[in-house]
Amino acid sequence: MKRLSSSAAYTLLEVMITSFIFTLIMGSVIALNVFAARSSQGLSRQLEMNSNARVLNRLLMEIRSAQTVSIRNYNGSTFGVIPPGTQQRGNALLLTLYDTTNSTRQIAYWLSNSNLFRATINGTDGRLWLSNITNSYPFSAQDYRGSTLSNLIDRVVVDISVGLIVDSNVKDYRQTLLVRTGGTKRN
Repeated sequence: MKRLSSSAAYTLLEVMITSFIFTLIMGSVIALNVFAARSSQGLSRQLEMNSNARVLNRLLMEIRSAQTVSIRNYNGSTFGVIPPGTQQRGNALLLTLYDTTNSTRQIAYWLSNSNLFRATINGTDGRLWLSNITNSYPFSAQDYRGSTLSNLIDRVVVDISVGLIVDSNVKDYRQTLLVRTGGTKRN
């Protein structure tokens, strides 16, 4: 049997120093991966919020250019009129716009199963507009003071209040965002 020399083995101090350096390097790699994942998640949230802002901006532009604005309730097949004397708050919005050719077109926005849809009436361009909406009645007619009206007047402010789930973890309150804006049609 051959005997090992004392220089062929590692000492306890060498093993401890090597383990410390390896642990330090692996900890740095893991910390860098966690930081990159969080940055990527934050960037994707920011891009999603920018997209939602563009959608709401287009909705406001269409409200401003509309000739008529009507808050409605959508029940899955029809847009029901909210009777006078009750608060003008609903889950649908109908807009009548004039094109450059002086022809009218109606655009409908409605909430169904936590998704906001947009379509041109008698058109084929209906599509999902916003998803993961938490509130049931995003549209209301208000006066200049912010009070909800019980009838539609000519110079009504359409208040749009949309609660959006930013992340799939809905138990964390920080992941839900309330976006509120309003616009009035121009005469």
